Amino acid sequence: MRGPKKVLFAVIVLGALAMPTLAADAAPKASPQVPAGSVIEKVVFDGVLSFEQGIVLDRIGIKPGDVLTSGAIERLSRQLLTLRVPRSFSYQEGTKPGHIVLSIGAGC
Repeated sequence: MRGPKKVLFAVIVLGALAMPTLAADAAPKASPQVPAGSVIEKVVFDGVLSFEQGIVLDRIGIKPGDVLTSGAIERLSRQLLTLRVPRSFSYQEGTKPGHIVLSIGAGC
């Protein structure tokens, strides 16, 4: 009966070693490094239903024309995780220097 116990022990140990990897994969991704002081040119949505877009904008408290401070970027990251369906964001350069286009979606 020693054999099955060793196998069970090995399965438990290997499973425990794999857990941090699984937890790390499930952790939210780090926010993109949006340059503080950027002006939001526009906000676009990917995979967010049109009726939810207004709710998301109200929750994050950011709109086109706002200047992003470091505090606003942190607040944006936190607020997107509190939604019924957590969202993430990314950005790209806007059409003018110092402006960005903010993209909000499930896997930005």
